[in-house]
Amino acid sequence: MCNLSEGIEEKGIETGRLETIAECLRNGTMNDAKRLLKATGEEIEKATELFLKKGE
Repeated sequence: MCNLSEGIEEKGIETGRLETIAECLRNGTMNDAKRLLKATGEEIEKATELFLKKGE
C-alpha cells in the first residue's frame, strides 16, 4: 500500500508542476518557465499540451 500512495503522490506533484508550467506559459514565455522552475524540455512539451487542452 505504501508504494501505491507514493505513486499517487508523485503523480499529483507532476500534475501540479505541469499546471504551474502551463500557467507560466500563459502569463510569460517558455524561457520564464525554464528559468523559474528549471523545467526540462519534456516538461515544457507536456505543459504546452495541457495548456492547449484547457484552451479548448
